[in-house]
Amino acid sequence: MIDLASPLNDKVLPAVIFLIGLMTVFILIVISMNPTIESNLQATHNAPSALDAPDYEKMLLTNLTYSWSSPNPFEVTPSDRTIDYPALSNSERAVQFTNPGEASHPISMWVIGKHLFDYGGDRYELFFKQSGGTLGLKTYYCFVDQNSWTILSLSNATTVAALAVNIELRHTYIVIVTPGPGYTDATTSFMDYNFNVSIGYKVGNQSTDPWVIASQLFTFSLPGVPVFLTALIMTPIWASVGIVAYIVIRGALPF
Repeated sequence: MIDLASPLNDKVLPAVIFLIGLMTVFILIVISMNPTIESNLQATHNAPSALDAPDYEKMLLTNLTYSWSSPNPFEVTPSDRTIDYPALSNSERAVQFTNPGEASHPISMWVIGKHLFDYGGDRYELFFKQSGGTLGLKTYYCFVDQNSWTILSLSNATTVAALAVNIELRHTYIVIVTPGPGYTDATTSFMDYNFNVSIGYKVGNQSTDPWVIASQLFTFSLPGVPVFLTALIMTPIWASVGIVAYIVIRGALPF
């Protein structure tokens, strides 16, 4: 039996507070599980071998176009090779890639032939550096060695038209190498320090509408996620919302 003499707030407010608390906890859990750029805040990254986005990311992103940095491309020549890493203060050998979408965060690239005191053959590494983070005080680094590249395309059965690799800096960027002047094979061109380099990132990584994803989750229509998995996530949420809704209605109306 409901005490109709008690103020309405005394009956409704606890249920509302409970619902707000429940949703807050749920949102915090989702945020903690969500892979964001914060996962990249580590000192040093080795270039991952994967070239493209996983299927579920392709389906979630609303725009998979690329934004390319300038110069596009940069033509590497043997004169760009450095043999004194980590003494990278030799700034004239650093190539600056700029992007209007990241005007304050250019990417510096060094073409590394050898490290200090190396007496063997060349390493054929590319070294990338970018500033970012809070107040621009974070610095991101990424090495790409000669074994990290994936064949992007072939011009025929034996000739490599382009090589590519993903690098982790402020975002995940794709680096593409194509043959330089006088070359047709990207691998040979790369080993001879005569190649073209382009850097880009998926604009779609920043244009996904989270409300679209949330609505698809609540309606069991999230692309690439099995219905049973969505049900496991949403059933307790819908049950909690239903219970709270019943408590609110039961407490507000004189049944």
